[in-house]
Amino acid sequence: MSASIDERWPRVVAIGGPLSAAAWLLARRRLTPEQQWRWAAVPLLLAHQFEEWVWPGGFMAWLNREVFASSELHVPLDPHTGFVVNVPFGWGASVAVSTLGEAIPALPIAVCVSHTGNAMLHLGWAARHRRWDPGAATAAALLVPWSAHGLRRRLGPGGAPAGHQLAGIIAGAVSSARLMTTLRGRVARGYAAAD
Repeated sequence: MSASIDERWPRVVAIGGPLSAAAWLLARRRLTPEQQWRWAAVPLLLAHQFEEWVWPGGFMAWLNREVFASSELHVPLDPHTGFVVNVPFGWGASVAVSTLGEAIPALPIAVCVSHTGNAMLHLGWAARHRRWDPGAATAAALLVPWSAHGLRRRLGPGGAPAGHQLAGIIAGAVSSARLMTTLRGRVARGYAAAD
């Protein structure tokens, strides 16, 4: 039986991550500092996903067992949800920041806030348990500095227009909170169904 797209997408990360990083390195001299920052969104996300899903991997099992204390391997995060969160939303948002981030200033702010929430999950858990988790290294090395740089330039006076600042903060916070709330609800429903 062939693997489904839900199982195959990490293979694309393993190829696309190095290719996108190489393309960024080759193009960066022709880009402004702002463009360099925006176009780094794709390779840094792919590097983070590589750590989570490819090598050393184990993100789904870690999130389900360690974060949500689920006894089920695929509850609350299953392969299909992992695909949807990482590919249409994750890749889509990163490409949107790269291509539309200048025209729509709320986009990079939303992604920075979302990445900050993601990093808080990884690094908070790692600090509490005093051990690595799948995604902690790239959260610290890539997501936090990229997001901090982006937010520093876009928030407050002299940053993005006030409406874009507010919209970006709300969109990033809601997307992060909504995902965690949805996953918590799945755990509760899974336990209720087992009773």
